[in-house]
Amino acid sequence: MIDPGLLLLDLFVPAEAEHPPGAPIVEVRTVTAGEGVHIGLRSETSCDVDLRRIDVRTRYERRDQTTITAREDETWALTWYTEDEAVRLLGDAGYRDIRIEPAAWPREDGRHFAVSAKA
Repeated sequence: MIDPGLLLLDLFVPAEAEHPPGAPIVEVRTVTAGEGVHIGLRSETSCDVDLRRIDVRTRYERRDQTTITAREDETWALTWYTEDEAVRLLGDAGYRDIRIEPAAWPREDGRHFAVSAKA
């Protein structure tokens, strides 16, 4: 980014950072897609507050009667930064006039905030 560029970031610290679960959270759901056809979802979410990271592993399965006919696995990770960390990282990267602002669309699933900085 070159001057007079303006960087805008919409960031959040998830609620799990304040109240981490003691073990991975496992969710299982199934829907019936037709006669004898079921779509299943199994999701496992783990939170590591020290690493500031949430990992989610999800598996979707299609079953015809008792046979699995299709399967898809998905893995994703979320890393969060606090307001102070975001300011420090942007300052170290050469940004200036760094400001923390309230989130434009605050939600209740954590602490949401915005960051603006000039190139």
